[in-house]
Amino acid sequence: MAENTFAVAFDGAIADGADAARVKASVARLFKVEPAKVEPLFSGKRVYIKKNIDRATALKYQAALQQAGALCEVVDLASPASEGPSQAPAPSGMTLAEPGVVLIEPERVEAPDIDVSALTMAETGVTLVEPERVEPPAIDTRDLSLAEAGATLGESEAVQALEVDLRGITLAEPGVILVEPEAVEPPQIDTSRLSVT
Repeated sequence: MAENTFAVAFDGAIADGADAARVKASVARLFKVEPAKVEPLFSGKRVYIKKNIDRATALKYQAALQQAGALCEVVDLASPASEGPSQAPAPSGMTLAEPGVVLIEPERVEAPDIDVSALTMAETGVTLVEPERVEPPAIDTRDLSLAEAGATLGESEAVQALEVDLRGITLAEPGVILVEPEAVEPPQIDTSRLSVT
């Protein structure tokens, strides 16, 4: 396999939960251009950000774009599956910043000012809340008694045998078709536009 047969493809997808405007600004900073110039990359059409590079370089570009929030794919151009009319080159006049460039300066977040001067910590083992006493339920069982083991608690009732008249019922011979199956028309499926790759 030739070394320089890889490309970085992008179709405008961004990371879940990412702000689209922020991702576009980050990608513009990565390309060192104005944000308006990266708009074509987010049109939904698949474009090649970088072509004819080795796999290691393609993975570096992919990592840099994903850091910006843009989800791209490394494509092997030698594979027939990578061919297609929707794949176009990226807009001209753009260069990609080196991997590792800081795209967005981190914002300084001030530590919350929480006054804990009035708080104290109890000693280990101290009961913080006294458990509430729950009175056991008062159930009067004086009128209840327990029968001896094996005692009959209730007399069983005699049940009359069920009488079913089977004289008018006959059994079909094994293999007899009881219900004629309903004819089902085969589905009409157009496969003329399908192909096996």
